Amino acid sequence: MHAWACCFCSQRSFELFGADFMLTEDMRPWLIEINCSPALSATTTVTGRLCAAVIEDTMKVVLDRRHNSKANTGDFELAYKRSTISKPPYMGASMAVSGQHIKRPTCWRG
Repeated sequence: MHAWACCFCSQRSFELFGADFMLTEDMRPWLIEINCSPALSATTTVTGRLCAAVIEDTMKVVLDRRHNSKANTGDFELAYKRSTISKPPYMGASMAVSGQHIKRPTCWRG
């Protein structure tokens, strides 16, 4: 849940998570990782079809379902529902760089 905690939360935004699985020889799934904002670029013919479907279904959920709670959501299914959460406090670090200028050596030839 660390990725979720770091994301900006708002009633007018959403976050898409991607889950990577590996199948054993007897077809049992093992969760490898969960990604915050996964890349949706097609690298194979399979991911090409999957990514296109995810993008289309995401738009159905985000746009169509906003106005019609019974709208088609494609292959998405509601797994869990809870009340709206409040925005978490900013937890980022200061990105300031501090230091001093270092003079280039006189013997440097670059």
